[in-house]
Amino acid sequence: MLGEISAANPGKRLRVGIRCNFGVSGSVSRFGIDTASDEFERVLRRIQSSEGLILSGLHCHFSERGAEAWKSKVAGMLGLVEKFGLKEIESVDFGGGFYGEMPDSLKLQFPCAIPSFEEYAEIVALPFAKFAKEYDNPPKLIIEPGTALAADTMCLATKVVSIKNIRRKTIATLSGSIYNINPAANGKNLPVTVYNRDASSAKIYEGADFAGYTCIESDYLHRNYTGKLAEGDFAVFDNAGSYSIVLKPPFILPNFPVICIEESTGKAQLIKKGEDFDDVFHTYVFE
Repeated sequence: MLGEISAANPGKRLRVGIRCNFGVSGSVSRFGIDTASDEFERVLRRIQSSEGLILSGLHCHFSERGAEAWKSKVAGMLGLVEKFGLKEIESVDFGGGFYGEMPDSLKLQFPCAIPSFEEYAEIVALPFAKFAKEYDNPPKLIIEPGTALAADTMCLATKVVSIKNIRRKTIATLSGSIYNINPAANGKNLPVTVYNRDASSAKIYEGADFAGYTCIESDYLHRNYTGKLAEGDFAVFDNAGSYSIVLKPPFILPNFPVICIEESTGKAQLIKKGEDFDDVFHTYVFE
């Protein structure tokens, strides 16, 4: 396709990047071109031999976020530049896959130590700086830390609708759902703060589960909460700022409004209205 576009635009050079796929932490990504395959070398030769194409950069993106995975990403990308003598490329893009800021209660739920941004910099930037010294015009270092920066910028406020006891298990049903904060439903407990409407009337519960409003059995926002709780209280979940809004399905209830609260003044501003019936059904044809 790039060849066709180039042929249709003689005299112009298209800047092309290649997404690279190689082994990281033993997992297999479905994206990019396998750098160990003949296809990768064919693509390189195709670009380098074309008058209308120029290799602008190499890119990778893997979901693994631990320190060892990042060491593999850096070694893999810089190794490709050196192996194929790609001295003229403009950038090396390591993609995303960073852990963001989070409280200790959330860190303990991950299978590996959570690197700080400073530790990521040592893993990525220091080897790249050493590598760049060997080039008269070194490529730019690009990273994509969107999720890491956005994850702790939002919270979800939900109301306690009911509290019941089933076979000695306390279940508090909320006005929110796991699909509002964690569509992947990976079982991690996000940090939660309960605001009691009337602390004097709230009971202390041990090991209560917070369930969502849907009919899906696995719809739990938090497991084993201990503290004061009553119907009408609000449970506010932190670290809900990544992927939560865009992956929320229109199932049972449409999406909630999004409100920005200025930290200095406490002023609230609506930045996304809550969805209603028309938002969900306007693409359907009713006869």
